[in-house]
Amino acid sequence: MIAEFLDETMVLVKKALDDAQLDVSEIRDVLLVGGSTAIPKVEQLLKEYFNKKPKKEIHPEEAVALGAAVQAGIKSGQLLKQQLIATD
Repeated sequence: MIAEFLDETMVLVKKALDDAQLDVSEIRDVLLVGGSTAIPKVEQLLKEYFNKKPKKEIHPEEAVALGAAVQAGIKSGQLLKQQLIATD
């Protein structure tokens, strides 16, 4: 029933790596956020692809909400990309 969506998810994962010019072996951690974290098959596919268990320590809906808030701040001009610091 959701096989098509799962296939598309993996296409997008591979595209993200290609766009970032990264190899699977360069990914240290895989973090699941959002609604798809509740789908065991998504976790299984990512585990197989990256050869490591995805992490789920961060509350998935809160992570999505925070990302949306940051994006809204950037789009509205209230937050500049230069004000953001990505940390490991």
